Amino acid sequence: IDTPLELPDEIWVKAVSWLSIFDAPQFAAVSQKFEEYAVNIPNPFLPPKQGIQIREGVASHITRSAIRMIAVIDDSRFLESVRLYDRQSRDPIKEYEGHSSHCIIGLREMRLKGKSHCIAVLKDRKSFVSGDGDRTVRWWKLPSNDANDPKGTPLKILRGHKGWVLSLCVVNNDIVASSSSDKTVRVWSLSSGKEIQCLLHEQIVNSVAAIDNKRLLTGDTEGVLRLWHISSATIVRVLEGHTDAVRSIAMIDGRKFASASNDKTIRVWNYETGSCLRVLRGHTGLVGCIAVLRKNVLASSGSEDETVRLWNISTGDCISSLKQQNSVWALGALDDSTIIAGGGDWYGAKQNYLNVLHISL
Repeated sequence: IDTPLELPDEIWVKAVSWLSIFDAPQFAAVSQKFEEYAVNIPNPFLPPKQGIQIREGVASHITRSAIRMIAVIDDSRFLESVRLYDRQSRDPIKEYEGHSSHCIIGLREMRLKGKSHCIAVLKDRKSFVSGDGDRTVRWWKLPSNDANDPKGTPLKILRGHKGWVLSLCVVNNDIVASSSSDKTVRVWSLSSGKEIQCLLHEQIVNSVAAIDNKRLLTGDTEGVLRLWHISSATIVRVLEGHTDAVRSIAMIDGRKFASASNDKTIRVWNYETGSCLRVLRGHTGLVGCIAVLRKNVLASSGSEDETVRLWNISTGDCISSLKQQNSVWALGALDDSTIIAGGGDWYGAKQNYLNVLHISL
């Protein structure tokens, strides 16, 4: 779809959803009066073009607020921070009361009071954790039709941070880690609901990622990355090179990871040696998010410059770039051919959106 979908001016689009991105999906736009309009969308998966390209796959989902995070569950479901409805039921599947935020799971809605700042899905794909400005980390089951739990009560609420929870990662199905504006990374046991370790920093920690059960990577507002040993709370290695805040960390393989920064670059690192393998340049605004796909060969990045770029990790070349409606703050790879991109404007001056993008060979 090369042109935006035209809707009547009087309809304020609150949410949209699709039946299946593989089977000529439909989406529903919900007005302020909750009147529903369904629009048929042609199958977006056109014959592949020459070379690897990134292109629009499905019409935009217009959202009321800016998209801040996307967490992929599997190749058909993901978590996000806006209201979305199941097209078949026409109503929210389940309501979860917690941070006062909204997040979507594929075609289903979980309504958490407020705006979750970060989400991470556990490895068993049966639950997830969320964090926000209320300084808590909450552990939730993924949606079910359990009539005995209509409000979606959190399994556990983890308290201890003194500032915003900015990032989450899953170490294993019992251990998660959270970074915060209180300049700490806290490691939690979900089964006990207790903090088991605290990694102290000198700056606000924007991002945290797990290498394995024993090690974490963190990125702070000064652009410094650190490799930590969890059990001893000691720094194994400091990785420097970014000249501004680290926004996002994405693991590539058993030795490499990528970091996105306010300095408009993405850096690829070997965390075993601490060396920067290459710097990916091309964005003209801060890089807010990065996702790795195609068996660790390709990476996609989203930026304040309103583009999603596709990169060859091995060479550092930018393969393709696609303009979006606004700044890109969140990315998720559903599979090796499908990217979910979300973003928007905190001040409401421009459109907030959720797009499905397709990578073709």
